[in-house]
Amino acid sequence: MKIRMPDKYSIAAILLVAVAAVMIDLALITNTGESTTVALVIAGMICAITGIFILTFSGDEPVDPRLLGILPAQGSINLSRIMHHFGIHGKAHFLPPPVTGETRVMQFNPTSTDKISIGSAPGSFRETGPPGLVTIPSSELLIQDLKKKNALDQQF
Repeated sequence: MKIRMPDKYSIAAILLVAVAAVMIDLALITNTGESTTVALVIAGMICAITGIFILTFSGDEPVDPRLLGILPAQGSINLSRIMHHFGIHGKAHFLPPPVTGETRVMQFNPTSTDKISIGSAPGSFRETGPPGLVTIPSSELLIQDLKKKNALDQQF
């Protein structure tokens, strides 16, 4: 049985959490004054949070970086800003291909009930049903990669 020794980051994280516990215990035991006690508790919480972050991110990679690279964060932010300006505040619904007539899953974001969408873009807004925006989901590349590399069923 191979025992894995903790690396320097894990040891530092454990020490930070231990220092946080000592600082908070010291603040509870001594009760030296309001500002001193608050300073010790805040410093202890900062040490604890820093230790937890270091311990969390010091291990092996939890998610394959290739899969993370497929997800477009910037495109999601831009799309959310555009939808906000059009008055679209509803929750997203993912529509299967039989509903939309497309070959892939589509994302539908309805407008909220108190705001009507301003203007329309040809091909982007539905002609029947509730008003909203139909787009390709930002996770489309990830879905296609999972289908191709992991042989997922074509029903997704």
